[in-house]
Amino acid sequence: MSLALNKFLIRLGRWPRRIAVLACVILAGSSAISEHSSHGARRTNPLDRLQTGQVAVPVSLATAGVAGVIEPGQHVGLLSSHSLLADHLLVLKVSGEVPGQEGTTGILVAADRPTALRIAKSSTETVLAVVDKSS
Repeated sequence: MSLALNKFLIRLGRWPRRIAVLACVILAGSSAISEHSSHGARRTNPLDRLQTGQVAVPVSLATAGVAGVIEPGQHVGLLSSHSLLADHLLVLKVSGEVPGQEGTTGILVAADRPTALRIAKSSTETVLAVVDKSS
C-alpha cells in the first residue's frame, strides 16, 4: 500500500471516534439542561402537587425553626391540644416565621376539603406537626 493511501486511511479512521465523542458531549449537555429546567419548574409552583379533590391549606405551627426538620414532599400529622386534626398530609411548602406570630412557622399542606375545614376551625389553637417517616 502506498504511503499516501496509508496516511489517508489513518486520518479517516479518526473521524468516526471524533464524531461519536462530539455526539456524546452534545447529548450529555442537552440532558443536563432539560433535567435542570424540569426540576426548576416543579419547585416554582407547589400547587402542581395537588391531586384532584385536594386544596392547599396554610398552617401555623407552634414551634419556630422547623424549616430544617419539615421539608416539602414529606408527610405530616397535625395535632391540636384536643385531638389529631389530620394525618399523612403532604407538605407542599415550608415558609419562615409567620408575620405577627412570633415563635410560629408556616407550612402549606395538601388536604381534602373536610380535613381543611377541621384545620381551619382549629386555627386559634396551638398546632403541632409530627413528621411521618414511613412514607
